[in-house]
Order: sequence, then C-alpha cells, then structure tokens
Amino acid sequence: MEKSGLGEWSDSLVGEAFAGSPSARAQLSERLLPRVRAMVIARLVPTPAQRHDVDDLTQECLMAVLDGIPRLREPKAAVLRAFASTIVSRKTADYIRRWVVEDQRKPGGDGAGDTGLWAKILADSLSPGSSAARRDEIRRMVLALSGLKDAYRRIVTLAFIDQISMSEIAEQLEISRPAASMLLMRAIRTLRRNMTGHSDILNDDAAFPPNA
Repeated sequence: MEKSGLGEWSDSLVGEAFAGSPSARAQLSERLLPRVRAMVIARLVPTPAQRHDVDDLTQECLMAVLDGIPRLREPKAAVLRAFASTIVSRKTADYIRRWVVEDQRKPGGDGAGDTGLWAKILADSLSPGSSAARRDEIRRMVLALSGLKDAYRRIVTLAFIDQISMSEIAEQLEISRPAASMLLMRAIRTLRRNMTGHSDILNDDAAFPPNA
C-alpha cells in the first residue's frame, strides 16, 4: 500500500485503473490530487499572483497523469509515482518558463516568493485525515525548500514529495546513482541546518526515503 499524508493507493487500485475501471480511476483521482498539488507547489514556490495558477496547473497535471495510466509500463504504485513525477516536472517547467517571460514584461515584476501564501496552499492540500504533526512536518519542510539552491530543492522534492526511488531520481537528473545519493545527502544537511541549526545525518536512517 502506498501511504503518506498526501493520499494513498495500492498496486491493485492502480491495476484496476490500468484495466479501465471508471471507479478505480475516480478513486485514484481523489487520492492523487493532494500529492500532485504538493508536487506542484514544491516546484513553483508560488507568488500571490500565482495562487489560482496553482489550482489550474494541479488539475492539468492530474488529468495528464490519469490519462497516462493505460500507458504505464507496469500497473504498479511505484511506477505511477515515477510517471506522476515526470509529468509534474515537465508541466511546471513549462509553466515557469511562461511565467518568467510574462513577469519580465510587467513593470516592477520580480517574481518574489510569498511563504505565507505557500503555507496556506500546502495546508489546504492536505487531507482532513492527516495528523497535525504530519501536516506541520510537511509544511515546514516544503517552506524550507525555498531557501535551498535549485539542485538541492529539486532532489529533495523528488525524494520526499514525489517519493520516487533513487535510481529514478538519478535518471531524471541525468546523473549516476552514487552522485544522486551524495547530492541528496548534501541537500538534507543544508535543509536540516536551515530548519534546526544542525546538519549531522551520520547513522540516521531517516535521512533517506524508504524507497531510496
């Protein structure tokens, strides 16, 4: 069973949707929505003007993921995670390119992030069943991502928001698996230092996601 504070699904549910079950597709849509929303937010660091765009882009990504289920290489939850990660990465990259062009045309446009808005969007994306501790943990981590350099933010997003395997992360980043592992370790050290003032992760199994 695929579990997190951002929705859950099983191999059997993915398999039913893969086989064309409307009911399974509807269930996956509901369960994928908060995960896809968090994936979009982690990549955008949205400004106030982008609040409605987050909703639109989330729906666009969600529909693309659902439409692609019949074409998955294998009807498994892990494969769906990797597919969703690729879809969201591509569509948010396209959006960011469009936004930069449009923002540069606006007088005084600077694209500054708004962490208060970001926190509100993320809180809205979590299901009512999420625990308060889990909600706060996710919100603090995603907010802290805005302080990381692009490479660190991207790999932390892939590992902890998208929850894809280290081999899939390496493939997306077009680097070796050892290089991806080292990059993630450095990113986690920086993220922890920013959040807690400490960065020691030696002998800490929690430093990497379960499917790393």
